[in-house]
Amino acid sequence: MTLLSIGVGLLVYPPTTLGQTGSDYSSSNKTLGELSVQMPRIRREFTHLAPATVDRIAPFFSPRSTTFAFEEVLFDVDPGVFDPVAHVSGMVFARWLLGQDFTDQRVVDVGTGCGLLAHAISRTAAVVVATDVDAKAAACASRNLEDSAVEVRCGDLFSAVSNERFDLMVTNPPYEIGIARRPTLRSPDMLWRLAEGWRDVADSLLLAFPTDSIDMLVDAGLHLDLEERIPTEGRELGIFRGSPRRS
Repeated sequence: MTLLSIGVGLLVYPPTTLGQTGSDYSSSNKTLGELSVQMPRIRREFTHLAPATVDRIAPFFSPRSTTFAFEEVLFDVDPGVFDPVAHVSGMVFARWLLGQDFTDQRVVDVGTGCGLLAHAISRTAAVVVATDVDAKAAACASRNLEDSAVEVRCGDLFSAVSNERFDLMVTNPPYEIGIARRPTLRSPDMLWRLAEGWRDVADSLLLAFPTDSIDMLVDAGLHLDLEERIPTEGRELGIFRGSPRRS
């Protein structure tokens, strides 16, 4: 095995999977800035690694963003964009979505962030539209999803998909209601607005939320069925499903 030491971290990988990258970087005294310049080539090499091998690599290469691997695809997370690895619910929800079948469905991912959920859904869905109110997040998702058929749009909640109809809406709403640690995670009224309008856009809803905060969903008017409980490193994550109104 070859050891690559960058800043405060160590990555272990078999040199045969990285071509010349192992010899180029393990034997040299590259600075963080020099490695950042080489990032495009490094990204190409790292796509051959198993996801578990490079869960988080970019903190070692660039102080401005992070990168994580999911199903052998690398995702950049720009500053201020929701990080589905740091906030573990995003990664857990994405893995759950990979196990679902969305064949022939039109799906909208609301609040896409870096585009991870949209990517997972696009493996089987007929059409996937990913939206985010934050222009920086939409730009980040567009780059991450440029090799897929996902269409990324910037808009506030439902405005980016007005006058359209989807079979399913998927969302992983921010848990920090009110004062948040970062402005992009602050959404004091998202749950209420979601409850009021999601049925105008989609036939059904899939939402990930901590099971110990179900009362927040109910208080907002989101009366959903708890489809599955998923243990995580932190809070238990619930997968909630909303159905059309019964006539």
